[in-house]
Amino acid sequence: MNFMAVAPVLTPEEERTLIRDISAAAEAQTKEGDNFYLITSRWWQSWLDFVNQDTNTTLSNGYGLHNHGSPCSSIPKRPLAIDNSDLINDATSEIPNVDIELHETLVEGRDYILLPQEVWNRFRGWYGGGPTLPRKTINSGSSQTDLYVEVYPLRLQLLLTPKKEQAIIRISKKETVRELHRKACEVFDLILDNVCIWDYYGHQKHDLMNDMEKTLDDANIQMDQDGELAMAFGDLLRKLWVPGRTSVSPRPFKTKLARFAPQFSGYNQHDSQELLAFLLDGLHEDLNRVKHRPYIKSKDADGRPDEVVADEYWANHIARNDSIIVDVCQGQYKSTLVCPVCLKVSVTFDPFMYLSLPLQSPSSNSMTIVVFTSDGSAPPTPCTVNVPKQGRCKDLIQVLSNACSMKGGEKLILAEIRDHKIHQFVEDPMIPLSNIKDEQLVAYKVPKFEKKSILLQFVHRREELEGNGSIKAWKPYGTPLMAPFLGDGSVRCADIRRTLQNMLIPMLQSQKSQPGCLSNSFSRVASYTTDHYISTDEECAESDHKDGGSNHDRSETDCHLFLELVDENDELIDLSTVEEKPLKLRSYSSSSSSTVVFINWSQKDLQIYDTRRLEILPEVYKYGPPLPKRSRGEPLSLYACLDAFLREEPLVPEDMWFCPKCKEQRQASKKLDLWRLPEVLVIHLKRFSFSRSTKQKLETFVNFPIHDFDLTDYLANKGNSQRQTYELYALSNHYGSMASGHYTAHIKLFEENRWYNFDDSHVSSINEEEVKSAAAYVLFYRRVRTDNPSTSNGAQSCANQSHSFCHR
Repeated sequence: MNFMAVAPVLTPEEERTLIRDISAAAEAQTKEGDNFYLITSRWWQSWLDFVNQDTNTTLSNGYGLHNHGSPCSSIPKRPLAIDNSDLINDATSEIPNVDIELHETLVEGRDYILLPQEVWNRFRGWYGGGPTLPRKTINSGSSQTDLYVEVYPLRLQLLLTPKKEQAIIRISKKETVRELHRKACEVFDLILDNVCIWDYYGHQKHDLMNDMEKTLDDANIQMDQDGELAMAFGDLLRKLWVPGRTSVSPRPFKTKLARFAPQFSGYNQHDSQELLAFLLDGLHEDLNRVKHRPYIKSKDADGRPDEVVADEYWANHIARNDSIIVDVCQGQYKSTLVCPVCLKVSVTFDPFMYLSLPLQSPSSNSMTIVVFTSDGSAPPTPCTVNVPKQGRCKDLIQVLSNACSMKGGEKLILAEIRDHKIHQFVEDPMIPLSNIKDEQLVAYKVPKFEKKSILLQFVHRREELEGNGSIKAWKPYGTPLMAPFLGDGSVRCADIRRTLQNMLIPMLQSQKSQPGCLSNSFSRVASYTTDHYISTDEECAESDHKDGGSNHDRSETDCHLFLELVDENDELIDLSTVEEKPLKLRSYSSSSSSTVVFINWSQKDLQIYDTRRLEILPEVYKYGPPLPKRSRGEPLSLYACLDAFLREEPLVPEDMWFCPKCKEQRQASKKLDLWRLPEVLVIHLKRFSFSRSTKQKLETFVNFPIHDFDLTDYLANKGNSQRQTYELYALSNHYGSMASGHYTAHIKLFEENRWYNFDDSHVSSINEEEVKSAAAYVLFYRRVRTDNPSTSNGAQSCANQSHSFCHR
């Protein structure tokens, strides 16, 4: 008898739960190069209807039935096989040497959904169908937050000479020239070593593509290289500036823009700032005077004057990017990164097209927690994270764990510190963060352990004068270290010393300038095997035992730390006098249940170790200079938004910096400064806030200057002696919510010295006082030339410049 294994049929609720969990895991682990798959929104919606049906309804064989068994036509049925045919351009299916092509105007969310690979595999296994439409994630910047799915890779036409054979291929702009050679040889059945590829630009032979490791993006390989977007934009401007006052529908221009950025096709609501960013970028690409972008590696500042380094960065930028968009709209800011561990300083000067200013959202708090390790892998390191304003302890633990790159066998323990000791552990994950005393809150990264384990906290003490100044006494200072010990409630002195040695290794002073037996022995301990660890610790214990246990009587050449343990009866045990028999200690069972070990630091030991990191704890709810407080009802100043944008703050955990000195990912502090300002300054007010749990629009009223927007004091380049003042000439307004809304614009015609409101096809004159509102979203400023005293308000010359620019 033959048996055939049949996969179990899942209920709609089981399918929904499984796909939800897989999607969440994939979102958190997505990296460059991962595959995502397009699936038609029509099929996706039918599946959502199926799995979200009433859970009280019983299911049989995938079809909805009432409890009495009769069919119910109103209950969604199990979807049929996946059919992605509506995403495919049938006109290209019969062209030889052409892969499956998508329609050029597809919009994510409206036409298709992107699925992680494991989700797609599940759907194919359950429902079958296709065709399979994979797309890879690529990186548009330098961090994990810049990942996106390249739905429309480069579409390149290959022409084989002298045979005149043609082929069209799709290839990612992040692929190398070598991969393009390989694909071309595969299509035409050629030998790689016998092939040269030339880039044709404007139907002319432009450049030999022989740098095999360069990406196609860096090689400036583009689709539609005959400047289409710029032509369409020019046509739109001509229609707007012709004599007569009639409304103009920008549909032809929008169609061209959608070819450059397909997400703007269709009739869904789009973000005006995102559209502006893509438009400026597209115009720059079309109008770039540089057709062959040289590869230029930026040099490190290396202590050189900022003026020299900034000019070098700008020259390198212009060598690759030279267009009217750069001339008019691009500025430069100074970016300073400081490693929190080794204090390495990195200075770069980067271009910007607009400034995105925060509106000080009240939905989250910034918390800075110092993280201590129990294995000596890192010194005490401050870590700043954002937590929900009404968040709980579990939220803080979650974001801290992500920021610290926690491994599977590790955990974080939060502890409140009082009088330089651990007052209590913060164990309840549901405790509101507002209930936690924030003066001295730290986190310990330790191996996962069970309740019966022993917790030791190492409290630091040093000799201080008291009374009339003639008596010395041991006084606690700094922040204690903490480590768990697994076992049956007993621990050896050698184990305690070994753990302490490991924790103190990151705080060793330079061994070249600090000779001594402890420094030398620790360098050996760091590289020995486990057996050598034990023998070295026993030698330490033996040396302390011979010393008699008295710290004051120790020889000046003895540089081993003097340790005292507090037993269950609150009596001190000199660890140097304890035999190697196990110490019976209480196990970790509840808050504040730990055993104290005092480290009595001698002056000689303090010369060997740098314990300053143990003494300084930043305020938990404060990092960098505080923002000015506003009284209730007082509008938020645009200058205050600029202050918030430029203030020093740590990088988000998802965007940590690779320190070239530490050779590790670090949550560096970042400081931005304005260095070079453009003729036209675009300011984006960040009204829309996104997170995994919330989406909201901020209705904050921002009091922005219309005249005399003075940025002189904000310019870090003090070599520029001219006043940096701007005047508002236009702004975009957004009315409504996140889900739906409406855009209008206020624009000033300088020839008439009058403001107008543009609302779809309706245009009306408004007073200058009506320009400001809580709907302001994107602000457009133009530089005011103050060196010409004959101009009215210093604005006329800039007005003429802008007018000529609009006609270009």
